[in-house]
Order: sequence, then C-alpha cells, then structure tokens
Amino acid sequence: MKQCFLLFLPVGLFVACFELPTEVDTQDASLVISDSSASMTSEVLRGSTYRDTIHVRGTSSDSVSFAILEGGQAAYLVADSILIWPAAWDYPSDSVVFSIQVCDAEKACDTVSWVVAVIDAPVFDNTVADMSDTAIADSVYCDTLHAHDFHQSPLEFAVIRGSSEISITDNIIRWHPSGTDTGEPEISVQVCNGSGCCDTLSWQISVVWKDIIRGRLLFEDGSPADSARVYFVPVNYKGPVPLRRRRANSVVGFYFRDSTADSTTTDTRGEYSMESLGQGVYNILAMSQDVYSLRYSVACTVGMGIVDIPADTLRLPGSIQGRVGLQAGHDPRTVLIMALGTPFVSACSDTLGTFTLMDLPTGAYNLHFVSTLDAYVPLDVATNVESEKSTDLGVVSLPISGTVP
Repeated sequence: MKQCFLLFLPVGLFVACFELPTEVDTQDASLVISDSSASMTSEVLRGSTYRDTIHVRGTSSDSVSFAILEGGQAAYLVADSILIWPAAWDYPSDSVVFSIQVCDAEKACDTVSWVVAVIDAPVFDNTVADMSDTAIADSVYCDTLHAHDFHQSPLEFAVIRGSSEISITDNIIRWHPSGTDTGEPEISVQVCNGSGCCDTLSWQISVVWKDIIRGRLLFEDGSPADSARVYFVPVNYKGPVPLRRRRANSVVGFYFRDSTADSTTTDTRGEYSMESLGQGVYNILAMSQDVYSLRYSVACTVGMGIVDIPADTLRLPGSIQGRVGLQAGHDPRTVLIMALGTPFVSACSDTLGTFTLMDLPTGAYNLHFVSTLDAYVPLDVATNVESEKSTDLGVVSLPISGTVP
C-alpha cells in the first residue's frame, strides 16, 4: 500500500510517497479475539479429547482464517474456530501450550495463547467381556480388576453399585451371594488415583442357585490329585454281575453297566464338583492310578446349595477275604459278595467258599452276601478296610430261609 504526503520545506513544496509494509499487523484493533487465555478450557484428561472454540469480534470481513501457531501434536481445527486435540495416553508432558492466530482479509490479526494441563486419569484395562458374568448362590464369586494411569500412580478401587457384601482387597473383588441374590444384579466399580480422577466399570452378573457337591483330593504327600476320577454311587447300589474292570496304561477304570454312577475328574488343584445329581444319598469313590479313596453317605437334596466335602487322601488299597459257609451239599460258588454302594463285587472261587474283594479303598463297608439258592436269605456284614492290609472275616455262614441270622 502506497501513501503520499505534502512536505513544506524552506526550499519549496514537495510530495513524498511511501510504500507501507504488508506484513501482518497483530495490533489492528479492527479484529479482536474475544477469548482471553483465562477463558479457555485449561485442562484435559490424558487419553481423552480436548475441545474449545475461539470467538472473534470487531471485523466486518466474511473471510476470517484461523491458524495453530503452537500446540499439541495432531491438534486440528474444525469449522475454522473449533480446536480439537486428542490427548494421547503416551503424551510425554503434563501440559501443552496452544497459540491460535486469527486474521481477516485485510490482514488484521490477533493471537491468543494459553496453557492446558494434561491430567492423569486411571483407566480400567478390563472390559465388560473380561468380567465373570455368572455367580453361584452360596458360593464365592471372585474376579481380578486391572487398571493403570500414565504415571503408574497408586490406585484405589471401590464398589459404587451392588450388594453391600461385595468387597475389594487390593484389586481382587469378592462376593458370597446368598439365595436371595438370585437374578441379574448390576455391579459398578470405580478406580481413582491421588488426583481425584476416576474411571468406572459396570457389568451384570447372573446369580443362579445350584445344588453342587464339591471337594478336593490329595495324594499322601499332600500334593493335589489332579486328573483323578470321581464317582458318585448311590448308597444302595449293588454292582452289576459281573463287574468289568479294565487296566490300560496303568489307569484303573470302573464301568457301570447300567450307568448308575455319575462321574467327573479333578482339576490341577485336585478339586472336583458335581451338580444336578438326583436327590438321594451317595458314596464318593475316587481313584488315580492305583490309589483310591471312599467317602460314605453324602446326601443330595433339592435346594441344598453347595455342599463342601472335606479333603480326602488317595491311598494304596486294601482287601477283604474270608469263606462262605453253606449247608452240606450246597455249592458256595452260588454266592455273590457285594460291597453296597460301590462297584466292588466278588464270588466264591472254589467249593470251600473262598472269596476275596481286591483293590478296596480305605473305609467302612457293608458287605451284602446273597445266594442264587432259594434256601438262603441275604446277609449284610459290616467291616473296615485299611490301606495295604487285608481284613479277614473268617467263615461267614448264610442263614437258611425262615431262620434268624
């Protein structure tokens, strides 16, 4: 732009013209940013998006341009006047300086600068999909919470929605729901750092009522008996005739022809559980390789919830031996000997009535003697078995029909 002036000098009148500079005039009062540094948003949570708007007044020009002179990486302008900056989690500083310049078509400009503090906020690493969504009434629900902030600050967890019985120790959430908690309650937990910034995680838990028998098996050295087979045998069960047993790769298996016994396998902690057993009383027979355990008379009723069985130890088996006495002329090989509530069955092996029940877990037994001859009535005999020992019953005489045993 050129401007001319009249100069009155002693020697005469002169006209002087000057070419004015065209660079930006930041002091032109015709365009003013109405926002001050104090009025701009001064903080943003790390990991969130910063937004603010720059307002201009005092210009009649329809052509106004905005430019970021200074600011965080990846900051940009939307609709010219809206500043957006994604405050990344790994942004290396605790603050950022923004400087925005606005100019009109007449090159009138103004600039505003301000500091934005980057606030650390914790964030949950868990997602809703990561959380256990099922709990069993009368059992312990347990899950782990994971969260962090940029500076690895100490974090505190708190339950903000859910049963008053829910607790969080360190980052472990625990709850022992009762039968009255069945349904699908929502749980919300909050994690906060020392700056008072927090994040919230909410999810639903389906609390169901189940009748479960569970326990644990150990070897004699106290280590967990993993991969042990566990059978639930009705206490009045009389083994099929004959019982089939099989040894393959040193693993002993029991086979119930009539599918009477439900079974399961222990996990790496030696723990087992069984649900949906029919109502009744069961013996729990367990085995791993050549060691066994037997627990008698565990009741299962509808609505019982969870029944915890004390830990049992698998031991080497014992045996029971003896002789069956019948009337002269009657063959004792017509007699079967069954350990009630187990799959253990034997028959007399000779005309002397000799019998042996092998591989019996340590415990108490009710032996049921029955003959195929109509002249005799069944006889029950109680006895015990110790590990690696043989219990000798001597002669067991079956009563004749019509007589008192």
